[in-house]
Amino acid sequence: MMRSLLIAVSIALCSMTATAAPTPPVVRHDITAALDPATQRLTATDRLTVPGALVSPSTTFSLNAALKVRNLTPGIELDVIKSKVTGAYVGMDRDSDRGETRARVNVYRLKGAAPGKDVSLELAYDGKIDTPITTVGEEYARGFSQTPGLIEARGAYLAGSTVWIPQIEGALVTYRLAVEMPKNWKSVSQGQRTESGPKGAMWRDVWEIETPTEEAHLIAASFTEYTRDAGGVVAAAFLRTPDEAIAARYLEVTQQYMDMYRAMIGPYPYSKFALVENFWETGYGMPSFTLLGEQIIRFPFILHSSYPHELLHNWWGNGVFVDFASGNWCEGLTAYLADHLVAEQNGQGDLHRRDILLRVSDHVTDKTDFPLSQFKSRYSPATEAIGYGKTAMVFDMLRAQIGDKAFVAGLQRFYRDNKFRPASFDDIRIAFEAVSGRDLKPYFEQWVTRSGIPDLRLARAETKGNRLTVTVTQQQSGKPVALDVPVVIHAGGKAVREIIAFSGAGASETRTFDLAAPAERIEVDPAFNVYRRLSPLEVQTSLSKAFGAEKALIVLPSTSEAALYAGLVKSWAKAGLDVVRDSEISDFPADRAVWVIGASNKLVPLIDGALKAEGVSLDADGAMIAGTRYAAASKSLTVVARHPKAPASAVVFVSATT
Repeated sequence: MMRSLLIAVSIALCSMTATAAPTPPVVRHDITAALDPATQRLTATDRLTVPGALVSPSTTFSLNAALKVRNLTPGIELDVIKSKVTGAYVGMDRDSDRGETRARVNVYRLKGAAPGKDVSLELAYDGKIDTPITTVGEEYARGFSQTPGLIEARGAYLAGSTVWIPQIEGALVTYRLAVEMPKNWKSVSQGQRTESGPKGAMWRDVWEIETPTEEAHLIAASFTEYTRDAGGVVAAAFLRTPDEAIAARYLEVTQQYMDMYRAMIGPYPYSKFALVENFWETGYGMPSFTLLGEQIIRFPFILHSSYPHELLHNWWGNGVFVDFASGNWCEGLTAYLADHLVAEQNGQGDLHRRDILLRVSDHVTDKTDFPLSQFKSRYSPATEAIGYGKTAMVFDMLRAQIGDKAFVAGLQRFYRDNKFRPASFDDIRIAFEAVSGRDLKPYFEQWVTRSGIPDLRLARAETKGNRLTVTVTQQQSGKPVALDVPVVIHAGGKAVREIIAFSGAGASETRTFDLAAPAERIEVDPAFNVYRRLSPLEVQTSLSKAFGAEKALIVLPSTSEAALYAGLVKSWAKAGLDVVRDSEISDFPADRAVWVIGASNKLVPLIDGALKAEGVSLDADGAMIAGTRYAAASKSLTVVARHPKAPASAVVFVSATT
């Protein structure tokens, strides 16, 4: 992908035209802050300028309820109209409206400000910021921990979710931030650091960002800093544990991906990009830096997976903001141009798309499906499969329709026209229509505003001499979709790629092909270029089929071994999950995934029968896999097999040692 996209870049740049894009009102902040990790306190003053467009008798701002405020502005009074209410997330820091992960705020109304005129407001505030780190997304296989704000001995994390500066709804911000902290600490914020050095017994940094942004971050800890030039941009690493070798690897990769994305999309929007090591495991992409956990940054694969993803967020999400009311396009586009792009460069784009479709097939049901216009953030396997996976596939199919040259030009046009303002799927459509000369409204309406997963079947493949007649059908519930389905026909030792096009008017399409030799084999979408539900026979059975099942059954042994799994069963409890003993059942029900728990379980022979097709054998003593014996007495075992009565589902054996 990358080679062809870069070839298109030089041509696409010439066809771009700039258009004026309106920007929401911008509030200017001049902040002086002090961090005291021993007491977990923030002490700050903020001199903010509110533009007249935001000033009216009903103008309000929110501030963390833990912060005691003093108004230093003559002629302006503050009325507390709400106390300790749940704050609203801003920027990319959203978690599906889960109130337990948000700060509590007080809401203040301005009194005495002249409507329609700029207001200069000076506030002083201080308080303890100490919200414990909690785990969210328990039902999500990759559940994560977070806090809306925290100051402690290990470091400080202040973000939009902390509401640590006055927050006016509907406004973007620019700011100057002067921060004092312990002398062995350093800080990271958006934009450019203009001052850094000791001040008495403290350390003082000054950060300035002149381009509009959605929130203000302040990250601080005892960092060791590493920097290098990356083509006029400062590449930096702030590590909690000094490590020159790992810093060098990240700084080198920063320049490589920076150059690649600048050529593909447009100029990098900030003056730096920094890797910042966090004191709990995170994967956050902030404007001009990424905050990654100490274990995450040391995984070697992160350099070419999560890291370019977070760097790319500076164009998508932190360069062009997301209009969340119309759906979060950003995560899927970033995943497509980072995760999928790296896979495609390594010759594994088809496998990456297959894995996307596997997650969709395993986790998205009629009950959990929803249109892209409703996606805000991921908090479950289904929301990830749709918001990241489906969106990435929609961009891949769009690229196939309009070609690489127009696709690159569309990315550049969208970035230039919408930089530093919220943008929607509709803005994306407008940009791609402008460069392709095509009406893309039906395409975006179908894939963005509708739910549903195409379910394709090869209904007919008949040969008569060198003539092949093929019928492909859509078998999903709901309306058929307009879709270009690639088919590969093998004949006479050659493979020919053709397209069977669905207009959306009907669920069946038939095409006849005149070939140079009799057809030997036909493959429907073998490279996984179409957003669709996979056939269970296209992929190996995986644990995700059992975890994603709407209905599941846990079968415990009737022996005392069952007590070993009591905690596991309790933690898995949810609607649609039933638990029985092996004395109550003699066969696998066809309507659900089945978990067979314990080596002494009487249903182990049924699992063994299901595993025969995989070349695996299982008994009470353990498993034989690829010629190697795994003893149940010495190893914890998890083995998954295709459900013998329902190929789209799974049966799983689990045993643990004491």
